[in-house]
Amino acid sequence: MKRVKELDILKSFIITVSMIGIHSLYHLADYEALSPSAACNVLNILATAWCAPVFMFCMGISLGFSRHSNPSDWLRRGVHLLTVGMALNVLRYGPLAYRAYAMGEPDITGGLAQIFNVDILQFAGLAFMLLALLKYLNMSARGILVLSVLMNVAGTLLIGLHTSSYAVDQILGYFCHTQTCSCFPLLNWFVFVAAGNMMGGIYRGSDNIDRSFRFIIPVCGVIAIVHQYLSITGHSPLFKTLLNDWEYYSMATPDALCIAFGVAPFMVGVFRLLGKLVPDNWMEALSYPSRHINQYYCVSWVWIIWMLVVALTTVTVLFYNKFLAKRVSPLFSGHETAWAVGVWTLCIIFGILYFTLVPGPYIMPY
Repeated sequence: MKRVKELDILKSFIITVSMIGIHSLYHLADYEALSPSAACNVLNILATAWCAPVFMFCMGISLGFSRHSNPSDWLRRGVHLLTVGMALNVLRYGPLAYRAYAMGEPDITGGLAQIFNVDILQFAGLAFMLLALLKYLNMSARGILVLSVLMNVAGTLLIGLHTSSYAVDQILGYFCHTQTCSCFPLLNWFVFVAAGNMMGGIYRGSDNIDRSFRFIIPVCGVIAIVHQYLSITGHSPLFKTLLNDWEYYSMATPDALCIAFGVAPFMVGVFRLLGKLVPDNWMEALSYPSRHINQYYCVSWVWIIWMLVVALTTVTVLFYNKFLAKRVSPLFSGHETAWAVGVWTLCIIFGILYFTLVPGPYIMPY
């Protein structure tokens, strides 16, 4: 894949600061003690508009630069990411499931529904699978963008959808925001990938991308600043991503459009300017988290202690890629189907037991 300097720096910033940093602080710090304060506002912005939506936007830009961009490639990529996301959930919550069962701890048992959480890797997997279908249908980037906006409107109308079945609600949570473990439902969040895909077309079709950014930075910057100001102050009932996690993960249409067409492209433009100040010989180090972003994300959830987690994650990823990757790769690359079947079999068995035995639904503590 072609490396784009500003995307590498921006994705490295997102994974090390906005994702690992905020996730770690969430577990170590008391946000309520910080609120209301400027520090709390900064942390909330880093954790919301400047985090997952921009990462998804960058993912959309990168689509056209990949050497593997036919429908079958994207379908395989989607299945792989979805499976890795489920495997990570099993690693995060599986040991707790065993302890809760062995010790008879019902409070812990309820929270184990997060094994089925629709996290960012699950979203990315579903997004690639949808992109594979749309590419197979020869839909243009503009058509995909229009579809994504309609999807977001539909997802907004379905926020809080509830059926009589907890298990059905959790399955629906992969597509719209239900009162289960549903963080990044496809309908509500696909707009960021589609908008990034449109911007990727600008990258590939422009002889002078800086000329395009002379328009993008000021126009999108105004949208971004106004949106973030109104979100922080609460002066507009339309913008709710900073109110609480429920509103953020719901990603209703007003917020989604302002972030997709304001915050995200503005951040790419700002990091393009920053990239001009960064010497090329620094990029090997600065782009390392970006080039191994899935590894960083997965390993960080195992370590999860902020600055220490960044260091431990980097050391772990470096050690793995330098000494273990070639030895471990044959265990996975030659048996990818078997591993996928194993992960999904485990999840399905756990799901049958969980949704049958656990009394009442578990709702994420938004």
